[in-house]
Amino acid sequence: KDQLIVCCEEKVDFIITSLGSPRETIEMASQHGVKVFCDVVDEKYAKKVEELGADAIIAVNKEAGGHAGPTSYKELLPRLKEVCNIPVISAGGVGNGKEAYQMLEHGADGWSVGSLFIASEESDVSQEYKQACVDYGEEDIVMTTKLSGTPCTVINTPYVQKVGTRQNAFERFLNKNKRLKKWMKALTFVRGSKRLQKAAFSTTYKTVWCAGPSIEHVNAIRPLKDIVEDLKKDTMKQQKQLKQIRRQVFLLGFFKIPMLWFVRPKVVSIDKNECVVKIKLRRRTKNHVKSMYFGAMSVGADLSAGLHTFYFAGKDQNRMHFVFKSMQCDFLKRAESDVRFISTQGDKIADAVELARSSGERQNEEVLVEGRDENDELVATFKMVVSVKFKKREIAIFAIKIPALMKYITPLEYKERQNNNDAVLLDIREAYELEICSMGGVHIPMADVAARAKELDPSKEVIVLCRSGRRAESVANLLVTDLNFPNVSIFKGGILAWIDQVDSSLETY
Repeated sequence: KDQLIVCCEEKVDFIITSLGSPRETIEMASQHGVKVFCDVVDEKYAKKVEELGADAIIAVNKEAGGHAGPTSYKELLPRLKEVCNIPVISAGGVGNGKEAYQMLEHGADGWSVGSLFIASEESDVSQEYKQACVDYGEEDIVMTTKLSGTPCTVINTPYVQKVGTRQNAFERFLNKNKRLKKWMKALTFVRGSKRLQKAAFSTTYKTVWCAGPSIEHVNAIRPLKDIVEDLKKDTMKQQKQLKQIRRQVFLLGFFKIPMLWFVRPKVVSIDKNECVVKIKLRRRTKNHVKSMYFGAMSVGADLSAGLHTFYFAGKDQNRMHFVFKSMQCDFLKRAESDVRFISTQGDKIADAVELARSSGERQNEEVLVEGRDENDELVATFKMVVSVKFKKREIAIFAIKIPALMKYITPLEYKERQNNNDAVLLDIREAYELEICSMGGVHIPMADVAARAKELDPSKEVIVLCRSGRRAESVANLLVTDLNFPNVSIFKGGILAWIDQVDSSLETY
């Protein structure tokens, strides 16, 4: 209470409340013109704090650091915007511009960011805490109830692994006892808060560091100004990219595909992992039972997978001939709200596009698109066969190419020869794939092999590596048939086979 009085007398810009009733804080702060933002995890508490006079609510989603909510921001933000008349600030999962912009797209009026700033130079926490945010990632974040009795996200340090993340049987019994649970929760919270505070400023073997999954994007200890500037620039870049894509989709619908113009789908996000398209439930997309018409849903799935394919074509989009050969739809429940259509198999699409680009042959690949409603529940799935072919830049007359007979090398065979100097490993994957996992060797992206082949020593055996082996076959044929390399082998099964059979420590994708 003494701290609250000081904050009010100093007229700070705003105060954030969490856990417990904010009534006293709101009443005192309002007398001094200080704004109060209240953490909430659902509509019930959002309405309560709005009635108490809160100036804004902070929507704590399940990706927040510290005390997280049970719901994704995709579900929580629209629900809160529907029932509240005060600004809604999103908390949790803001690690880069894409995530930040997505929250604005789902209705957020702003963000509450914490985990990104732990590893800032200005932060007064311990150097070990900062370095942990750099060294650990999203997969190292676990939920624990041992600190405060309420689910809380922490970094899975060796000490956390040792003591576990659940309260013991006696603590759980006290928490459920009608007479004692109030005092038990208060005691647990005080003890947990002191442990967190001690760990933040000094390091012992009992270290417990609080953080959210967004530390995945923390790669170095940096000045606060640089972190904010990069987040701002990345967000604006995402906004500009999506505006351009939406304009192109609108023009495509207006001039060439009237169904697109009629349904008016909205491109929500696109990157190498997924492409998300949203279709609103309104008069033009409803059926006779007031759920989304299956024809409108097919348009959403078509556009999601189609845009994802063009994304990987890059600068060669004008040369790409693209169609869907088939579509199998499973409608699982009535879609009685807006629906997001998510193309999630970017890796398969990327492989097909790269193979079609390098070989000149048509490639067919089955991909999955999911349809999800506003509650993130699956309403439909679409299995679609993407068919891609690239037009040739130059036309060769009377040129007949006969595919060469290729040699294969298995992961176990390569392991025995790994340190020999008589062969070179040629990794033809894209740069973003190398960031996930690498076996070393020479890296030349598949599309650049012909132009950069002089970087390879033809006196040595060239072992071509890709993700699963498909792209490697095409490049190996190019090296032998067109570039006259005498000794070329294909790494059978690609790096996925290496991970499965030899080195499981590498991250798969």
